[in-house]
Amino acid sequence: MNKARGINLSKWLSALGLLLICNWAAADITCFAGGSCTQTIALNPGWNAIYLKVKPEIKNTDDIFADFLDDSGPQISSVWTWLAHRARVDFILDPSTEDLLSQPGWLRFFRPDSDEAFLSNLFTLNANTAYLVKLEGDVAHDLVVSGTPVVPRMRWKPNALNLTGFHIDGTNPPTFDDFFAASPAHANSAIFQLDSASGEWQPVDAEETDMHPDRAYWIFSDGGSNYTGPVNLEPNETLDYGVSVGSRSMNLRNQSESSLDVNVSIVANGTPLHYQNPDPISETRWLALPLNTDIEGRSDRRLRISITRGDFAPGNYNETMEVVVPGYTRWLIPVVASTPNAISHSLVPSSILTAALQKLVDWLVPPVFAQTDNWGLWIGVVDINQVSQANNYRHDCVDNTPEQTIPDPNGLFPPVYIGTDEGAGADLCTDEETGVPTLLNPNEITDTASTFQFRILLHQDLDGNVNLLKEVMQAWEEEKGVEGEDGYVAAHDVLLVNDILLSESNYEGFKLRDGELVGVRTSSIAYDFEGDILAMSGSIAGEISQTYTLAPDSPTNPFRHIYHDQHKLGFEVTRNITLTFVAKPGESDGGTEVRSGTYTEIFTGLHNNPITAAGTFTLQQLSTIAELTTSP
Repeated sequence: MNKARGINLSKWLSALGLLLICNWAAADITCFAGGSCTQTIALNPGWNAIYLKVKPEIKNTDDIFADFLDDSGPQISSVWTWLAHRARVDFILDPSTEDLLSQPGWLRFFRPDSDEAFLSNLFTLNANTAYLVKLEGDVAHDLVVSGTPVVPRMRWKPNALNLTGFHIDGTNPPTFDDFFAASPAHANSAIFQLDSASGEWQPVDAEETDMHPDRAYWIFSDGGSNYTGPVNLEPNETLDYGVSVGSRSMNLRNQSESSLDVNVSIVANGTPLHYQNPDPISETRWLALPLNTDIEGRSDRRLRISITRGDFAPGNYNETMEVVVPGYTRWLIPVVASTPNAISHSLVPSSILTAALQKLVDWLVPPVFAQTDNWGLWIGVVDINQVSQANNYRHDCVDNTPEQTIPDPNGLFPPVYIGTDEGAGADLCTDEETGVPTLLNPNEITDTASTFQFRILLHQDLDGNVNLLKEVMQAWEEEKGVEGEDGYVAAHDVLLVNDILLSESNYEGFKLRDGELVGVRTSSIAYDFEGDILAMSGSIAGEISQTYTLAPDSPTNPFRHIYHDQHKLGFEVTRNITLTFVAKPGESDGGTEVRSGTYTEIFTGLHNNPITAAGTFTLQQLSTIAELTTSP
């Protein structure tokens, strides 16, 4: 076992870096249909610093390393991981069991048949985590871990060394210098990589050394940082469409000075996923993935990705999205969705057990959606991208003061010029008589710096009546005492607008969660009116509108502050909402109808002048149940 050798950071910074060439075969993650991925990591004899990027399907470390614990072939003697929140690292030690045990912040796994087994406190492996693995013998072997990929979310420990790895484009890996060029916290940072043969940490020549997708490194961070690469992905999480979400947004931010290419695709079945066409006048609103685009330096590219449930119904959709910045990073993002139950079920057996199974089958295998009617539940997203200014003062004024000069009393220099030669007059930004700043048209709306997004829920019945909803639950109702032929009872789906109704005995859920049937809830925090529904004027596919008032004592009144005596009550706020649907027919999205158009809302009471917010909306027909249940 190698004797631990301390490497002092300050001494290394004053020395030249040493390039270490290791026999590491480039590997990467392979993903399959159904969302499962496999990371294959080459382990060399001796110590290995690896970086795991998938969440293992197998939880127990004994099972994960089973191939290395059976006394056949290469064997693992120990595995270690460092917890950054428990200890600070200013210098590093070459790995050895004795020294790692004496250092704070390390969790360890020992072979169950070893003398040190009682010291094990590492019982599972996590994604986006670095590990030190000691492989005995003199033969290399692959560690294969299957699971779900997890998008990186990095929080660097400031002014310290961090043990970490990266989601690298394995086909064209960058050098450390190129990768960190856009990060001030890592410019000229100390970087160390582990040599398996000698068991020593060696300094890295950042300008010449390529990064490895499966390896972990000690890297110094000069201050805090959340840097994961030259292009930042937001949100860095699973794209979960659930049973009701029609589209989700991703933002790609280029943090470098240069334009970078980005490729977005689905590893296996990409048919249900489309991205929004950036051409606003195109007749084709959604385009099928893959997408190959570029992002200018220091700029963003916002992508809206929609799910087409009809392309994978019935059942659930689980696949993996690949986002590659060629020559830099490769992210794998899980994409999940399921098909909602849209219309009434057929008769079900009266037996409680059989009825429960039938509910589950009907949930997993929904009937075909109606595509020609506007009644039912519509769920969508509003994007606000324009707003009027409450105080729209002029800022394009011209100084109209008379021409003036101040002569030099000694006559050595020319006179100093003050003002303009446009003649006397009042400042254009101020009213000539009152001196009050000049306002432009307060009703004029201008583009916002960024888009504000919120959810909207609408329901239209068979008579064309439209209601705005704050929340809705999809549930199952048994019609008690109504016997059909052959012992069947009539049953059907319902839309409940108040969760209190779920406590009624004749309403049940139809989705399994933790072994119980539960209802499916969808809600919006964008509206707060009295009661559960707000009747709208007009009809879907035409124009709908309504005005409602937020009372001064409403808990969500923006002027209220319960901890300030002068703000116990607010002011009355009125909201006038108008949705104008586009003239062209709705598009089909997953077997459901899609409607879109323009959204306008006028607020009064927030300011002396009305404030207008405007943008666009997209609605998807989630259910064709034509009746809302507002009472038992």
